[in-house]
Amino acid sequence: MNIFLKCSIVAALFLLAALVQANFLSHLTVMGIAPDLVFVIFFTLIFFEPSSHKASTGHRKSNRYYEGVFYTVAAGLILDLYSVQPFGMALASLLAIYIITKISSYFLKENRHQFPVFYFVPVFLLALVLYTGIFELLTNFRYATFFVDKSTTISGLYNAGFALAAFYLYPARAPKQLKLL
Repeated sequence: MNIFLKCSIVAALFLLAALVQANFLSHLTVMGIAPDLVFVIFFTLIFFEPSSHKASTGHRKSNRYYEGVFYTVAAGLILDLYSVQPFGMALASLLAIYIITKISSYFLKENRHQFPVFYFVPVFLLALVLYTGIFELLTNFRYATFFVDKSTTISGLYNAGFALAAFYLYPARAPKQLKLL
């Protein structure tokens, strides 16, 4: 697929997810927690991003992570536009999550391929907790008292349901993937 078309579709998907999240899902809260669709889509895209872009076009190694960086910037800008926090905080938080996820996938690449759902869920939950913590630290540095509490647990479980749906809907799953049906 043409890279310009792919990036346009992903940007439109992030924008649509942000609109749905802000206008519709804000009314479907569980104990005051709404799902973060933009983060779910962002994480799903970077999880399935190939570790190397050695396509038939012969891309050089320096272009390996340009799609992931685009996903990070697009999702961060969309989240920043819908946030009341200082501009750039969501982008910085997502960039940290992208780097941490890529480092963890590099070290855990051996266990990733058999049944990726068992790798996807814990890494997603860890990334969501880290994203929440980093965002809280960046936006409220003086009074940041982040710890895993009831709201963090509910947010993780609620978002994990949406993340599993995105995982099974994503077209590039591994062929050995555990089937739900």
